[in-house]
Amino acid sequence: ANPGALPERALTVHRATGAAPRPFLIVNTALRVFEGDAPIGAAPVQGTPWFVGVVARPDAVDRRGEPIGGGGVPPYAFGGRLVGVRPGSPRIVEVEGPALFGLHDLVGASSAFLADKAIRGSVTEPLVPEYERYRPGAPAPAGGPDHFLDGGALENTGVAALLAWQDIERLLIFVNAPKPLRLADDGSGVPVVERQVPPLFGYRPYEEGVGYRPYAGVEAPVIGPGEARGPRLPRPFGGRDDAVIEAFKRNAVFAAADFKGLLDGLLARASAGTAAPGVGPSAHLQRRLRVIDNPWFGVKGGREVDALWFLLSPAAAWSDRLRPRVRRALPPIWPNYPTGLTRLPPAWVNLLAHFTTWTVLELQPEVDALFRP
Repeated sequence: ANPGALPERALTVHRATGAAPRPFLIVNTALRVFEGDAPIGAAPVQGTPWFVGVVARPDAVDRRGEPIGGGGVPPYAFGGRLVGVRPGSPRIVEVEGPALFGLHDLVGASSAFLADKAIRGSVTEPLVPEYERYRPGAPAPAGGPDHFLDGGALENTGVAALLAWQDIERLLIFVNAPKPLRLADDGSGVPVVERQVPPLFGYRPYEEGVGYRPYAGVEAPVIGPGEARGPRLPRPFGGRDDAVIEAFKRNAVFAAADFKGLLDGLLARASAGTAAPGVGPSAHLQRRLRVIDNPWFGVKGGREVDALWFLLSPAAAWSDRLRPRVRRALPPIWPNYPTGLTRLPPAWVNLLAHFTTWTVLELQPEVDALFRP
């Protein structure tokens, strides 16, 4: 019940008998959280047609000092304050809010947008999505405004959020990497993967001359040349990179011992028997990947999943087959150009779509094996 909302129509999840199953949309955003009065980062928020909320129980509070997590509420009951609870079963709550929470809100809260050039000059302050929110199960009255952040600033692959669903056993993971798979510049021969991937195994991104170091509290060996020059982080995106990488320390959902197998598998497929990657697709099927406990994301360990990884990276086996005219149309940093940009040339979009399709078709036996074990 939400008498304060504007007159709107809410579409519930379609589950008609005999209807074809449809993909279940999960959009990841994040809630700014605190320890006392000090901000300590963000907690993962899942947005679906079924519910919106923090499914985990992170050791943190919201800006009002109230505990967070423990579940979600239907989208049409999100974005408001809890003002009452009606007696009886099931539990019926009364919520006051300005409007129904829609897909456009969820997309905006996930920061999956760029402001149009026409309004950029008129915006002088950072735009931070803010919505009224209350914790499921809280006694009335409860709730208030909270800030929501880009889900990618917390965990950009979506893997950790998926593993909060205990019935998911097989994963197709597409990593839209800004930099291709490569060998380390320090001569170690260690493959360097996009910085989103190592934290899933409890490792920091690769440091030249140092290797992959585990985060504090993770018992695992350094992968690479060893810590010879002390802690030093790469800065591919500027000075805030240190803080971003430190925020990834909560992302470990796979056993650290399985990371080396992923590196070896990606390199073997991408190099196709040569000395360096860039020949075949940067992909690898990893069987019986061990899942570990992660209370921050609500992941329960003690189980195994199969994962087919795809990392966006050049593949000469595809580009060498292009006609010269088409090859000349490839962007200079193909295929790792910023897809977050607006108004991309149609040729760039089509080329990336064809390349991605080819990559999946090259792994057709692995895809079949993943879903038809």
